[in-house]
Amino acid sequence: MNSLLRGDTAHSLRLASGIVLFGFTLLHLVNHALGLISLDAMLAVQYWRVLVTRSWPGMVLLGGSLVVHIALSAAKISRRTTWRMEPTEAFLTGLGLLIPFLLLPHIIDTHGAASLLGIRDTYLYVLARTWPSAALTQTLLVAMVWVHGCAGIRSWLAADPRFKHYETLLLVVAAILPLAALVGYLSDTMPLGIAIGYMATGAYLLVIVSVLTLPETKGCELTSTIDPVPTM
Repeated sequence: MNSLLRGDTAHSLRLASGIVLFGFTLLHLVNHALGLISLDAMLAVQYWRVLVTRSWPGMVLLGGSLVVHIALSAAKISRRTTWRMEPTEAFLTGLGLLIPFLLLPHIIDTHGAASLLGIRDTYLYVLARTWPSAALTQTLLVAMVWVHGCAGIRSWLAADPRFKHYETLLLVVAAILPLAALVGYLSDTMPLGIAIGYMATGAYLLVIVSVLTLPETKGCELTSTIDPVPTM
């Protein structure tokens, strides 16, 4: 955790603000995933979540973290002397540039509507506003924020020698949580069985991608290492 104090002030502030935003995103996904239980469970947790995040301290912390993170990230990009970068870095930088443009309409449609128009932006309201016209955009937004955030958290934790012991477990959780959140969201707009089918398909694709890209398995053939049973 001392990595928060390493480097210059801008690096520490960018990291701290990113951790705050990641925590909010994590809580948001858990809240969505409760749709697997019931809509009432989603609404109950949303009430307490909003009670914290819409309080003045919560809004200052979240709003300040968002502004600081975007501003410092933009400043870091502007100081680059070359646009040559590794594909992964280019991908994550692209996500960072796109996220604010997709996030702003969502903030206006929820927090803005609640603050300025007095609308109770519960999940029923969000579902009515986003399904089906904006469902794909919102799903992409969640995926982009989650991938960008997980990459940042991994970079932060990688300096801790204990991290390698939990990396695989954390990867599994990071893959399952957004899928569970998506199914929790879809389960209120379609039969649960169909929603679970989407989750299973997504999980299968994630497993294939992981097997092909993880350092432990990259470049390996997907063949069994068990010796064949000799025939009589």
